[in-house]
Amino acid sequence: HELKTPLTSILGGCEALKLMASDLPDDMQAMLRTVEDGGSRIRALVADLLDLAWLEGGRVLLKRRRCDLAELLREAVEDAKPLSKGRHEFVVNLAPDLGHPLLDPDKLRQVFVNLLTNAIKYSPDGGLITIEAHKWTDDAAEVIVSDQGLGIPAKHLAKIWDKFARIHPRAGSEGTGLGLPIVKLLVEFHGGRVSVKSREGEGSTFTVTLPI
Repeated sequence: HELKTPLTSILGGCEALKLMASDLPDDMQAMLRTVEDGGSRIRALVADLLDLAWLEGGRVLLKRRRCDLAELLREAVEDAKPLSKGRHEFVVNLAPDLGHPLLDPDKLRQVFVNLLTNAIKYSPDGGLITIEAHKWTDDAAEVIVSDQGLGIPAKHLAKIWDKFARIHPRAGSEGTGLGLPIVKLLVEFHGGRVSVKSREGEGSTFTVTLPI
């Protein structure tokens, strides 16, 4: 929490300077963008660290309510799409009988935005990203997020749930290495489970099973 105050000052200062950016030399404008990008990455890391600390300490209160699971998944896709910048094709295939399970919509949307963000990061331009959902049993639903990206080497599959794990550190993508550990804990707090199947160079498929 002590990191948030100076970060707010840094990013607030960047916002103020952007208002007069047209009066700044080009090299100073570039420096301003660098400062803002760095501050934003640190802010994301702080947010993930706080989330993980609360989750690992078992101090997360789920605000459960009846939610339209299909609508929640469509919202997650719309939240993640801007990161693609139109470079990927999205396919959404949701069964009509997913129902209205009792869950925390904000936490579950975070789960699927994280999975979709990873798919975007590690997929080539023109790659297909798919999210589909169906009832697995009368009491559970499966949500599957798949991509045609870099894939995960077999020797690293077990490591992806570790904090700060970066399987493709040179893939040109920014990240905190905390997204998947947070996904796993949030799903488990809902009484569900998450698994992955992947082959290097052939993409990845994450399956989230949730009680409904």
